Amino acid sequence: MVKKITYLIEDVANPRNRQRFGIDALLAQGIDVHVIELSGLTFPEVPRDRSCYGESLPFRLDVVSSWSDLARVTPTLSEADAIISLISTGALDPRSIPVYRAIAKSGQPYMVISSNAFPGYGGSEGSGLVQRLKTFRPLHSLAARIDPTWAGIPKAAWVVHGGEKSKIANRFVGPETREVWAHAMDYEAALPEMGQPERPIAVFLDEYHPFHPDVIGRGGTHPTPPDYYYARLREIFDRIEAELGLEVVIAACPRAEYDDKPGLFGTRTVLKHATARLVAQSRLVLAHRSTAIAFAIIFGKPVMQVAHRTSYEAPEQKPYFDSFAAILGQPIRFIDDPASVDLSGALDFDRGRYGQYMRDYVKRPGSPERPYWSIVLDAMAMSG
Repeated sequence: MVKKITYLIEDVANPRNRQRFGIDALLAQGIDVHVIELSGLTFPEVPRDRSCYGESLPFRLDVVSSWSDLARVTPTLSEADAIISLISTGALDPRSIPVYRAIAKSGQPYMVISSNAFPGYGGSEGSGLVQRLKTFRPLHSLAARIDPTWAGIPKAAWVVHGGEKSKIANRFVGPETREVWAHAMDYEAALPEMGQPERPIAVFLDEYHPFHPDVIGRGGTHPTPPDYYYARLREIFDRIEAELGLEVVIAACPRAEYDDKPGLFGTRTVLKHATARLVAQSRLVLAHRSTAIAFAIIFGKPVMQVAHRTSYEAPEQKPYFDSFAAILGQPIRFIDDPASVDLSGALDFDRGRYGQYMRDYVKRPGSPERPYWSIVLDAMAMSG
């Protein structure tokens, strides 16, 4: 029986991530949870808000930001009955090798999560030769090609899948790895919102594009200047409100900080940590290429993809825009000239395509209709 689980994560264990990663769900099941947060080691260039750690936490927490910190917590891994790794869950990279070596040293079984697939996932992101040369990192490329066993790292005991297309090549998965079929984590977040009453709103799935900390932290810039980006959004939102009779509400990116940037969306309502509920209540979903489009599929809401040309043409964006458009069967509306955007058919969607999306990216037919983390715990218990 599994009584103690250690999480290895590369993000802050804030309330949102505690829900997403199942930490609170396992605590509710009486599991002793130990969280080791490694973002300061694996992604030190990305700033993190750890203010949530000031509160009394119902689990043990270790924050690792140096190799000496990792050495300090490594002995604790052997105390767990199982380890859930959310670090580089498809292949090794130079920074994750020592982390997986620590797992190997513990001798305890570990699980990797591969349940959150989306159109373009595992595809040809930035596949052009020039782009590949610009972003080529020899050490990362070499590490990704290493079979973990060559570095003394055993294969995962379990891998969790969602839709059919979440099962992709994974260097941590071997013949003895047990496949656990659950669903995409967005499906789990959607379940409590089923049956929400519909309102005359259109929800914009914000991605905080011009200011996203992951881009800025790595020294990058967004291809579309903020003033231009938000002005065009406001103009197309004005048209949607006037012509479709739907109030546009902003489902803010969880990493967004709009308090110090008033007026970017005009006077429209901006809500954080409410995406699933807003989509459930909406009549139309507006998006770029956000993975949260899955909520529109789950709740059966039409999707209008909107894009600025400069954003769309960015090599790291275009494959995802195109993949979503192809699967949804809807054109991308380019909003550089909002007055010329064709809004006809905006409220239409193809239920057959949505059903295929559910099978491919959300939940494989026949997988258990049970909470995600209950499925995970059952799989661990059966292996025990």
